[in-house]
Amino acid sequence: MEYLTFNYFSAAPSNLELSLIAKAVYESDLNISHLGKNDPPKKWGGSQLEFLEVLKKGDDSINYTFSRANENGVEIDFTINNDPVWESSTIAITGANKVYVESLCLHFSKYIESFICISGLMGLNSNQKWDILSKGNNCPASLIEKINA
Repeated sequence: MEYLTFNYFSAAPSNLELSLIAKAVYESDLNISHLGKNDPPKKWGGSQLEFLEVLKKGDDSINYTFSRANENGVEIDFTINNDPVWESSTIAITGANKVYVESLCLHFSKYIESFICISGLMGLNSNQKWDILSKGNNCPASLIEKINA
């Protein structure tokens, strides 16, 4: 069984916010083994600064970065919406250990101002019942409506 969490945060995040995401990765117990702009990502062994450069790379309105931490048993996908017309950007974390996946989702909230963190099961699609792990005062009401729909 695979668990899935989403950490929603600001659309068009600043360079500071992106650097804080990179810092969160490198100040956690994660050992990123793969990173890249394509899925599946390439093997990785870079520094925090190099991670940040990959995260920032791309000039599309939506910037995807895929990563895996094989030792930790998780995949983390970063969806950065560079156009402020979008409501949010996301960090999606999947893995077999629910407690670990949820703790990572909340870990990122210590570094960036998250709108909301939610948890569920992979593959349930429209039958998904999301658990709210945390919700900030800045969370748009329209985002809550989408989650509860």
